Amino acid sequence: MSIDVVDLRNFYAQRLGVVARRFVGRGIRRRFADTRGMSVLGVGYPTPYLGLFREEAERCLAFMPAVQGVVKWPTDRPSLAALVDELEMPVTDSAVDRVLLVHALEMAAVDRGAEPARSMGAA
Repeated sequence: MSIDVVDLRNFYAQRLGVVARRFVGRGIRRRFADTRGMSVLGVGYPTPYLGLFREEAERCLAFMPAVQGVVKWPTDRPSLAALVDELEMPVTDSAVDRVLLVHALEMAAVDRGAEPARSMGAA
């Protein structure tokens, strides 16, 4: 079963998604405490968390894999989101300072016809 962008957007709009965003966002922010002047790239479905960096980072982009789909982000400004092939990212080496993977690994194998990655501990 694949997860598409509509499922993810709907999850983060629900109460459980809001709580998840708050808790996960705190951990992400502790790890990436200062992104001033940096380029931050989110891969997968990173939009619930990229807002943490948009005002201080020099550049903030969201790359969403083709198998998942893409939504416009941010909704109220020119788009910073793109639909990409996960194996051919349209960036050069050293083009970004921080990469944030959110809902990227569970979809990584789907494009190539293999089974999607399973969560740790799943049978």
